[in-house]
Amino acid sequence: MPEAEICNRIHDGLRTTASGQRFTMTRLIFIRLLQLPLILLVIFLITFALAWILPGDPLDRPDGQQPPIEVKLAMLKQYSLDSPWSFLGTYVTNLAKGDLGPSLTFRDQRVNDIIASGLPVSAVLGVSALFIALHLGIQRTARRHPPRRQPR
Repeated sequence: MPEAEICNRIHDGLRTTASGQRFTMTRLIFIRLLQLPLILLVIFLITFALAWILPGDPLDRPDGQQPPIEVKLAMLKQYSLDSPWSFLGTYVTNLAKGDLGPSLTFRDQRVNDIIASGLPVSAVLGVSALFIALHLGIQRTARRHPPRRQPR
């Protein structure tokens, strides 16, 4: 397919699949949004599997000190870390409720509170980056593709 035809199809807001079927951009975005939950589920399961395959556990301290075995077993039971399946069930149930549980790094703090404390700054940074990207993208596109003048 010649390059000019590809540019015209992209410029007209249409996209053609390998089978020749045409998609409008709105339909393409809708299809991608429908795929999003499946993609997130696959990423979640891969991350979960890697976390259980790797050696060690979240209760190991960087300085090498270990709590007594009774304390460690009680903490593993408390956080449902004694079995991958019990942890998965507990985690998914709590996640559906919006509860991310206690922090293992910052004592006496919940993960939700830690995220909430950094959310305003992250939101401002993300929105600022989005506006800068939109501004630069529109500006560059306008320079590369000036408006076509209609013959009189």
